[in-house]
Amino acid sequence: MQKAAGAILSPFECWLILRGVKTLAVRMEKHDESGRVVAQFLANHKKVKKVFYPGLSDHSQHDLAKRQMTDSDRPG
Repeated sequence: MQKAAGAILSPFECWLILRGVKTLAVRMEKHDESGRVVAQFLANHKKVKKVFYPGLSDHSQHDLAKRQMTDSDRPG
């Protein structure tokens, strides 16, 4: 019934989720850092016309991103 209906997680699936949650903050910080590096690289690349990334100060919604997101005013 569990496999067919999917009503509850197995103990192994619970363990996998618990394991992933323990490192989630570190992984998200690294994703954020990598995204900023890529956005800044593309913004400075001569073949790229426009980068739509709210973490960059020239984005139209940058002020909103600064209010809503952690570290969105940090340089990319």
